[in-house]
Amino acid sequence: MRRTTGQVAAAAVTGGVLGAVGGAALGSSSGNAASGAVLGGIILAVISGWADATRKPGEPQALAARIAGSVFIAATIGWLLAWLLPDWPVWVVAVMAGVGTGLTGLRPLKVLLGLVVGAVIGFTLYLVSPDIGWPVASALTVVTYRTLAAFLWRGKEQLRV
Repeated sequence: MRRTTGQVAAAAVTGGVLGAVGGAALGSSSGNAASGAVLGGIILAVISGWADATRKPGEPQALAARIAGSVFIAATIGWLLAWLLPDWPVWVVAVMAGVGTGLTGLRPLKVLLGLVVGAVIGFTLYLVSPDIGWPVASALTVVTYRTLAAFLWRGKEQLRV
């Protein structure tokens, strides 16, 4: 059984909204929130629509689509944290993004991986570009963590409910 047109459209619209908010967050780091919102909305709408159209009911979307969604969510959370905690250094948000993403895996090794990835990304960004936007730092941390976790735990059941 294939996904209905309505289901695919709903996934594209949801992805578009999420992409627009995350794109605005990423764009705000360079002063282009509006263009970031448009570009992010288009990118994630296309990815989400494609991923939903090509999957079977009851299966998750493709890994690349899930990682893309996570990146836009992380950018949005980084944007909010920058607004709430403006005086903190950039490495703090990278570590928080890494640990937070690791916690979603519900395994101690994933939390440790998130901490390590967040610390490495955060301190590297702090040394290279300490004024980089928090949305960029959190998005970069999450894409790195999710890619490494997918590689390290490939072929293994990620979550059992």
